Amino acid sequence: MMNDTSSNLDGPGGIIDNVTFAFFILVLQLIVSPITAVLALCAGITNTAIFARMDLNLGVNINLLILSVSDLAQAVVIVTTNVWFLMLRLDYNDLVGRVTVSQFLLMIVNYPINVSIAVTAVIAVVRSLSVVMPLTFRTAASRRRQLLAIIFCSSLGISIPLYTQISYFVLISKDINNVSQSDFMDAAQLFPALIMVFDIFRNIFFYSCFVVSTVSMIFLSIALKKSSKFQTSASAATKISQTKKSSTRDVQIVKTVILILAVHFFCNLPLMTFSILRRFFPQLTASGQYRNASDIFTFIVGISTSLNIFLNTPVYFFCNSRYRMIAFSSFVKSSIVCQ
Repeated sequence: MMNDTSSNLDGPGGIIDNVTFAFFILVLQLIVSPITAVLALCAGITNTAIFARMDLNLGVNINLLILSVSDLAQAVVIVTTNVWFLMLRLDYNDLVGRVTVSQFLLMIVNYPINVSIAVTAVIAVVRSLSVVMPLTFRTAASRRRQLLAIIFCSSLGISIPLYTQISYFVLISKDINNVSQSDFMDAAQLFPALIMVFDIFRNIFFYSCFVVSTVSMIFLSIALKKSSKFQTSASAATKISQTKKSSTRDVQIVKTVILILAVHFFCNLPLMTFSILRRFFPQLTASGQYRNASDIFTFIVGISTSLNIFLNTPVYFFCNSRYRMIAFSSFVKSSIVCQ
């Protein structure tokens, strides 16, 4: 993400000249990125605290709590990365060591990001199935099974980058005198085909979750427009005395999920665009010919990730009456304590 030591080496072949690049980096790195990171951190703390106090007997609340926790983990790493980059800007001593730590932080943030992507996909599938076959789904999709689905998908999201991002390993060998020696070896250089295979699996995971979430968003939007049909399907799975309450709650849940998926879709468009462009322009990398454009794209992706976390909060607030109630009660209690 950061290439301060080499950005001035861009030649005429670069897409963005160094003057324009310096301006964009100044605005994105010193202003926009820190602000969005702090907003994401506050949103992650708020959402986690509120969903932890909600009725966890409902599977959707458990799913949203897990999503909030993974968003909070993302926000913590993003804020830490921004602080580190600001230190890098203010003091260039020990530049190599700080850039190494920055790259490590950028590597770590992939794990909670993948968990959030996996949880979002599971929530999308769960809500879609609840609309298609409400009676069967309510019987089959218990909280435990939904949690197992999230754990399984999240495990894939964690294990795949774990293999792709192992840069070095210890190679133990014995010389002629049968004396053991250990050396650090670069896995990417020794096994490029293996790294490429894992990279393919990582892309399959991301694109699959993205497509599932997008298709589910479209399907749920169509189902919500046919509200009379949706409410009829929802009431068929409940007792007559609970029809109105259940239908209202289900509509709120579907609206919440649709907006969460919409925010997820638009905030991941920069990452999708960057990923596709890198396939057509191999030099669009941190050390390639178009390194300036790559750095700017990377900052935009980070900012959009922070916005994704932050924008979930107004979605929860306006679409979830229970969320609003807990938020207001917490605010009143904190006001009384301050007085």
